[in-house]
Amino acid sequence: MVANSTCELTLLSSCLLSHTSLIIVNSIADFGLARDVYNTEYYRVHGEDFLPLRWLAPECIMEGVFSSKSDVWAFGILMYEIVGLGQKPYPSMDNSQVLTHVRNGGTPAKPAYCPDPLYKIMQLCWAYDKEQRPTFADILSMFEKLRDKIEFQVGCIFWF
Repeated sequence: MVANSTCELTLLSSCLLSHTSLIIVNSIADFGLARDVYNTEYYRVHGEDFLPLRWLAPECIMEGVFSSKSDVWAFGILMYEIVGLGQKPYPSMDNSQVLTHVRNGGTPAKPAYCPDPLYKIMQLCWAYDKEQRPTFADILSMFEKLRDKIEFQVGCIFWF
């Protein structure tokens, strides 16, 4: 499931599109939410759009800027949801606490059944500096290398 999503997102970012709403309840293939970022390589929110705070990268929260790198952050949160069997990100925090936590460089804690190699990929996706985050092509390559090495645990059956 995650590897297939990575393939789709690699294609999306290669077309210089930003999904902007990678949440487990949304379909990644629903390009109705995708934004064209070709000219500026980012999408700035205008007006008072309601956005899913728990999935937003720091630059989205502080500047209203979306890019393929903010999609990578959200993809890390999507992986958290999948491994956590649908658990909401930052489950013990209210929205104001999440806002402060992310602004201060915080990320979600490791889900209970998440193998270390997968959590390391999530952490790469959550680099505070967006330029330090991997591309979707990089993530896909990481998954391909990991596929034969991972020890399957409860909750990991959805990975490949």
